[in-house]
Amino acid sequence: MGKVIDKEKFEAFARGVASGISKRAAASAVGYGPKSTACYKMAKKEAFQDEVRRLELEIRHGGSSDLAPIIGALMDGAYQALAKGEAAHMSAAARMLAEAGRLKQKLRPAPRASGGLTDDEWAAKYGPKS
Repeated sequence: MGKVIDKEKFEAFARGVASGISKRAAASAVGYGPKSTACYKMAKKEAFQDEVRRLELEIRHGGSSDLAPIIGALMDGAYQALAKGEAAHMSAAARMLAEAGRLKQKLRPAPRASGGLTDDEWAAKYGPKS
């Protein structure tokens, strides 16, 4: 029967690797000895690699791999601030809209339906003729 892995140790090791430190340094940080090979065996497992990929996304996106709710909250806040009509609120709305736009650029574009036209193809086919 295989050895039971401490979940907290597993997650801490994966988070260390995902944050960019070496496997050895991450292993030492969670309590593996300097001559232990257990961390290298664990790092080869698919479950560990999946956890590292998930954590890399989480780290890259500030704790959330789903930006849509954050963008939605920024847009709602901006519209509420704009409705107030005062200079300070307008300034806050501008900052929220700028941040929403910045985050929106990080979203992956939705996949096109097969056979769909690109924007340039659509413009050439259906746009005004000069």
